[in-house]
Amino acid sequence: MSPSEAKLAITPAMVGLVSTEMNGRPAAPLTAQQEKYYKTLRDQYVMAADGEEVSAVNAAVKINKLLQISGGAVYSDTGAVVEFDVSNRLRVIEEVIEEASHKVLVFVPFTHTIDLLKDHLEQAGISCEVINGKVGMQKRTEIFKAFQEKPEPRVLIIQPSRCTWDNSHRC
Repeated sequence: MSPSEAKLAITPAMVGLVSTEMNGRPAAPLTAQQEKYYKTLRDQYVMAADGEEVSAVNAAVKINKLLQISGGAVYSDTGAVVEFDVSNRLRVIEEVIEEASHKVLVFVPFTHTIDLLKDHLEQAGISCEVINGKVGMQKRTEIFKAFQEKPEPRVLIIQPSRCTWDNSHRC
């Protein structure tokens, strides 16, 4: 085995739930429900969903809210979580994991989206662990060691550090 083949064999697949591309292929389209609210918020800076108002005061906030919708859960103006059907994206993530010949890293920027993904993977019988701001250093070390040295977990869900600083679970 050449050095480049060896590197490929030990490199986990990396995907993201809210990205436009997953492991080199286009991400799943938004569901009809997501598309409706995505377009409303994109065009009007405000929307109502599940009895909650979601508004974006500027372009940066709007982009963040649109990413939240893409990930399956948006935080309303009152801090309530409004969930969306993300079955298309969860199905694609599951397919990528099943097609991968090695372990998989999934980067997810929002806490509630992590919960949705973890629940889905566990229900599908796919072992996974989460690394985010809530996980202490000792537990992180244990999770990384198991991910590198043991058959389980198959998937490691990671929240980028830029999204872990706010206790309200918003970036």
